[in-house]
Amino acid sequence: MTKYNNLEKNLWLVTLAFLACFATIRVIGLPPDAALYAGLAKKVWLSGEFWLLRGSDGFFPKFYEHPPYFFQWGAWLMGQLGYSDVTAKLMGAIPSFFALLTLTIFVKRNWGWSMAAWTLLMLATTGHYTKYAATALLDAPLSLFTLLSLLSTFYFLRAPKNYSRLLAMLGIFLGVAGACASKGVVGLGCVGGAVGSYVVIVFLQNRPLSDLFRAWFLGVLLLMAAFLPFLLWIIQSFRSPELWSWIGGYFEEQVLRSATTNRGETFYGEGKNYFYFLNVIVRNLWPWWWSVPLSYIAILRPGKFFWKSWVTPAGFKFYGVIAGIYFLSFFVPLSLVTYKLPHYLHPTYLLLAPVGAWSVSNLMKSFFTRSFAGFESLKNNSKLLLGFRWGALVLVGVLTLGAGVHLSSTANRGQEFYNLGLRLSGINPACSIWIPQDQTAPYRMEAFSLWYLDGRPWKRVENAYPSKIAVPPEVIYWDPSKEILWLGGSCT
Repeated sequence: MTKYNNLEKNLWLVTLAFLACFATIRVIGLPPDAALYAGLAKKVWLSGEFWLLRGSDGFFPKFYEHPPYFFQWGAWLMGQLGYSDVTAKLMGAIPSFFALLTLTIFVKRNWGWSMAAWTLLMLATTGHYTKYAATALLDAPLSLFTLLSLLSTFYFLRAPKNYSRLLAMLGIFLGVAGACASKGVVGLGCVGGAVGSYVVIVFLQNRPLSDLFRAWFLGVLLLMAAFLPFLLWIIQSFRSPELWSWIGGYFEEQVLRSATTNRGETFYGEGKNYFYFLNVIVRNLWPWWWSVPLSYIAILRPGKFFWKSWVTPAGFKFYGVIAGIYFLSFFVPLSLVTYKLPHYLHPTYLLLAPVGAWSVSNLMKSFFTRSFAGFESLKNNSKLLLGFRWGALVLVGVLTLGAGVHLSSTANRGQEFYNLGLRLSGINPACSIWIPQDQTAPYRMEAFSLWYLDGRPWKRVENAYPSKIAVPPEVIYWDPSKEILWLGGSCT
């Protein structure tokens, strides 16, 4: 019976992990960034250009905004499965699923099945997490490698000085390198998290201050790991005369401009709002955001107030400290840069979920203990409890998947992108595509061209009549109240 119960519990956890990853996999279409990245991966697959990424002849004739490794992974995937919206979403869903399974095994092994179940349940029912877990965005592999770095740091700081510590150090090294390969300098948050954790633990455990000098050595090693993906990228760029274009395209455009300007966008006007991501956490971790600060308060004030009966499992405080430092290593730098998007904090959801799950599991345990104190038959009836667990899971699944249909592709750019993509892809290939200048951004059209239009040419034209469109007889157009498209050439 015990063997069956363990199997049943493991299936429950895997189902929750599946929900957290694939809850929105059937939402039709891709948001603009995901369509652009999927289009780049498709171009890598079709052209064999693995290092010098090129868009179309439109807004991104050369693409240097992110390292090429995610697009190489997508190209391999499309080579196996062909290209479709589902394949594009698997670019992010597969690493997200591995991250969730890794987190599940870690939490279950250290703090039991209940904590693991609540961790996954929180992620599966957090709409903002499920939106970005299963799409062609770089945040999915970044999340996987950030989690690898954090868990390796946890074991490194707790392991005795033997081969276990060496293996943990290797895990941190791989996590940092993978994070930077996924999303460039954003992956440096893993370096700050690992080094910051080491420094804080030295103080908390009253270690000799001489141990702080080892933090410098650790930092240098991790910066070397972070630079490895860039070094490989640079070596490949040296083989062509485009090295300086790469330097200008990545470091000047993506790094320096993102840090000091809003890159020509005024996204919610939040460029100088240093509390923007605090608002993002509260808004996008709903309905569970309250559980994280509650856990930290309970950790800092044990034995006080209503959580005096809560049991803190071994190693949980240790994890909470490290998870908090990793969170701050992403949160603080991203709050200081002027180019902010809400999904930038996506990797931290995984890190904070076990922290919040601890307070939720304690609250629910207290609730059920008091509510069903007189119902010993319920407590001792394994079949009834089994039915209760799976009934709750089915309810969560229905609600999550049902809500997924109505979610927009992304929080800030709606489903209309895909609706326009459907129209574009259904146009007669003989048509040339003209887009009124005030209708859509160039990078969106780049995504259309690469993903939905198979690289077909398009051009933006000035719209001289914004209130009433003057259309030559040979041009076909749609209702101006919707997305406007002008078609010319030999279109019939």
